[in-house]
Amino acid sequence: MENLIKQTKVYKFSTQSSSGGTCLNIDPNFKSFFEYQIPVVNLHEEDIEYIYLSVPHCIFPVSFYNIDYQNNQLDVLVGTIITSYTFVPGNYNAITFQNQFLSLLGTGWSISLDPVSNQFSIINTTTPFSILSSSTISSVLGFSSTLTSSVIALGNNTVVFPRTCNFLSTPRLHLRCKELCNSSTSCIVSKNCNSDILVSIPNDSAVNGRIVYRNSSYMQSLLDIPFIQKLTFRITDENDNLINFNGISSYFELQLDIYRKKIQKRLTFRQVVRELSQILE
Repeated sequence: MENLIKQTKVYKFSTQSSSGGTCLNIDPNFKSFFEYQIPVVNLHEEDIEYIYLSVPHCIFPVSFYNIDYQNNQLDVLVGTIITSYTFVPGNYNAITFQNQFLSLLGTGWSISLDPVSNQFSIINTTTPFSILSSSTISSVLGFSSTLTSSVIALGNNTVVFPRTCNFLSTPRLHLRCKELCNSSTSCIVSKNCNSDILVSIPNDSAVNGRIVYRNSSYMQSLLDIPFIQKLTFRITDENDNLINFNGISSYFELQLDIYRKKIQKRLTFRQVVRELSQILE
């Protein structure tokens, strides 16, 4: 890099409606999918060798729920009838979850939590049933495959979930940039591609707090596209689901480090004439 000149450009983005960005979320309250216009950067300029992208700083609000639109459905088979129960999105613990469960499923059902194993049990006092693997709430309850009830106590039909329940918040957030994707299929379409991740940020903050990230390790990504005039960002969870920030804004910076070759300045017409005059003398 000794023969290169480094030019740094820093852009400050936010997901506020007044920020100048375009919200691409179907529900604008999600505030996690935005497009921003930037001054044109052309990698094909003759003096540009390469460009690095980095995220020096960002702030995300912990305004998202541990049970939301992605993990709030419980599918139950009773006889030949499948019923899907939808939990209201929110921040649940074991007690509030059990109350909501009883409110949704109603008479004949009960739910309890073993205080030692931290495993849920569901009981129907009259009818055999199955908890289906199609339930999106499986990771909260602690199961992955369909569970069929058995009579284990007092003649009740019971399902004991094999794993502990989980009311932890999203463990980390990914800030993604579409323009980084090196897949033939856009990362926005394919959830099997992670080449668009700019930075992964652990969530170690309390509910209603904020996640503050500073790039102390100077992590960078090489930009490998010829032309840029806009940037498209998504903030997602581990499974590439868009985070629902419930109307609260995020803030982040993007830094472009442009490395240019040192090109000798061309002579002006006067300088050319002067040099020719000296030669002719």
